[in-house]
Amino acid sequence: MQVLALAGPLRVIANLSRAVAAYQDRLGREIRIQLETLPLLGCGTVIGLHWGLVGVALYALPGFVHNAARMVGLAHRTLGLGWSQVERALWPILRLNGIMALVLAATGLCLRAARLAGSRVLYLAVMVGAGAALYGAVLLLPPTGLQAEPRHWRTLTQPRLLREIIGRK
Repeated sequence: MQVLALAGPLRVIANLSRAVAAYQDRLGREIRIQLETLPLLGCGTVIGLHWGLVGVALYALPGFVHNAARMVGLAHRTLGLGWSQVERALWPILRLNGIMALVLAATGLCLRAARLAGSRVLYLAVMVGAGAALYGAVLLLPPTGLQAEPRHWRTLTQPRLLREIIGRK
């Protein structure tokens, strides 16, 4: 899980780029990128099997890097943005992921120091709570670049909008 957590920021970047591609109707190009990524993940999995789950996770990372890089490139070309604009748009997300990694690492160290890491249920509950608290803090006091996020979540949690979303499914 620790190795796969390294892919988290890459997955966030790829998902944001996927949203841009979907909005701009670039599904065909996205599918090609996914088809390029699949053999990388497959080969990484087969090679990594020799070292167990950690090996599979490590050898899958290049596939995640490739996918994120290609998806960012697609979003970049689709929107006609300069790389500095793409970097400026991604920086708050990368910063938040970095802060999350630090918070969870510190929480994990504290749990181990207090000898509370032995209980998987307690460990999971505390780690989820720490992550949720960080995101709650971001929604209450958003850093530069994420000020629109609390407004977005307030809109999503309005009862009328929730009824509409649920009613459509």
